[in-house]
Amino acid sequence: MEETLFKVILQLTVIIVAARVCAALFQRMGQPGVCGEIAAGLMLGPSVLGKFFPHLSARLFDHSAGPILTIFSQIGLVLLLFLIGMEFDFSHLHHHSRKAVGISLAGILMPFGCGLLLARFIHPFVAKDISFVGFSLFTATAISITALPTLGRILIEFNLHRTRIGVTAITAAALNDAAGWIILATINAIVRSNFHAALAVKMVVEPLLLRCSCCWS
Repeated sequence: MEETLFKVILQLTVIIVAARVCAALFQRMGQPGVCGEIAAGLMLGPSVLGKFFPHLSARLFDHSAGPILTIFSQIGLVLLLFLIGMEFDFSHLHHHSRKAVGISLAGILMPFGCGLLLARFIHPFVAKDISFVGFSLFTATAISITALPTLGRILIEFNLHRTRIGVTAITAAALNDAAGWIILATINAIVRSNFHAALAVKMVVEPLLLRCSCCWS
């Protein structure tokens, strides 16, 4: 137990220090600090540390402490979303709700189309053994989903969270995020059903019916 606790504390310390240092560097360059924190995560992950220093990465981020660190990250994400909800002044939505819906639709459709085009070019290089249609749909969906917590942090950092523009942007991002996950679940059902329409519809409808029955019971 003590050994696992030490690993978790060590990992949290390394992550927090790296995030703070990178955030400060990005802020000096006029960029949001949260972008620096994302860069720190990339450097500590398999893309940089795991690739160039695999033994150090394996010792530092022992998989035995992974589930605990995952729980911490999920709790942190929930608290961050609560903070975003408390900080923003949503009274502006009474007059700008239609704009938020229009921006959300544009924020889904345009990146989705660009994602389909991008998938056409990168499929032969990164996913030759995967169905082109499934790969294209997943790529387009991944690009069209907005990182709601990241946008919220950026708006708060630049003191835009109580302005009309900031509230409209975060509302559009929330709608975009919800729609994106629905699209992702639908595409997942389509791909897993091997593009059989009846089976795909069944996989989409069954969870909805189960959810409705739980709500009514």
